[in-house]
Amino acid sequence: MKRGIQTAVLVIATIILIACIVLAVVKFGLLSRDRGIPLVKEGKALATVVVEQSKKEKKEKTELDDVVAARVLVDWIKKITDVSLPVVETPPKSGPVIYIGAAAAKAGLKLDDIQSPSKEGLRIKTEGNRILIAGQNPTATVKAVCRFLEELACRYFMEGPMGEVYPRQKSFSVGSLNITDQPDFL
Repeated sequence: MKRGIQTAVLVIATIILIACIVLAVVKFGLLSRDRGIPLVKEGKALATVVVEQSKKEKKEKTELDDVVAARVLVDWIKKITDVSLPVVETPPKSGPVIYIGAAAAKAGLKLDDIQSPSKEGLRIKTEGNRILIAGQNPTATVKAVCRFLEELACRYFMEGPMGEVYPRQKSFSVGSLNITDQPDFL
């Protein structure tokens, strides 16, 4: 009898949690199909990712840069939609654009006003048909992309498919975002 009650409570708690998540996503319009900046529509890429290619050679395979950040973004968008967004160095003349790292700074994203002693602050901002994502250093830029993906309801708990949680959609748009994170400690 006790086990049956525990199971029922667990099921009800799970349903309430799912309902809260759905309400939050709908309320904030983060995964809206009809509002915001369209990234993918009916299985077709609408957005382009702009990133400056690294001119220097990496010392180690584990070294992070803007290209790695762009790859993380494109890989997760593909998991969500089965569509790979194109990655370029020069922005297209029209259409939605996602600027990553130094390209975002050149496109007008301000990072110097972020007060972070460790210089690991990050900023994510939507403006018109543009999404600007960058950090104060290469590692912070990768963290900014991960923070952006969290806003799209993506979670990474452990290595492999069992540890990845993300929505599955053929079309989606990104609602208005203005996020600044500034770590206070070293």
